[in-house]
Order: sequence, then structure tokens, then C-alpha cells
Amino acid sequence: MQDYYIRTPDNDASRGPFDEAKLRSLAEAGQVSENTLYYDEEKEEWVPIGLNAELKTAVFPQRERLSLKIRGEDANDPEHAA
Repeated sequence: MQDYYIRTPDNDASRGPFDEAKLRSLAEAGQVSENTLYYDEEKEEWVPIGLNAELKTAVFPQRERLSLKIRGEDANDPEHAA
């Protein structure tokens, strides 16, 4: 697993190295966003996390959305039929 160095766009000081699990926990705490830069060793430049689809998915996984059904909203609900 790869380690990443990160920094904010307005600050040259970097932090790290962090693995994907640590980046995910920093994101959950609001300390990392899609605009946070990481150092891409292949490109030899700082790149926003949001531009790397694989890293973005690892750091900001899609949460399954729950939906609630309130009783009576369904016209076929026998308790609320007229």
C-alpha cells in the first residue's frame, strides 16, 4: 500500500506519510478535502486528491444512503386507504 504526503493549496508545508486508511480518517474529521494536494511521485507534482479517481474513492468512499418510508405515503397502504 502506498503512502502519501499531503498539503493544502495555500501552504507549502507538507504532512505525512499517510496511508489511505489514515487519509480516510482525516477526511471523516474534516481535515482533508478533495482539494487537498498529495504528492504524485510519477508526475513529480502536487495534485488534488479529487483528480485521482482511485485515491478519491479510497479516501471519500460512497456511503449507502438510507431512505425512510413514512407510513401513509403509499396510496396502496391499506391503513390509509379512503
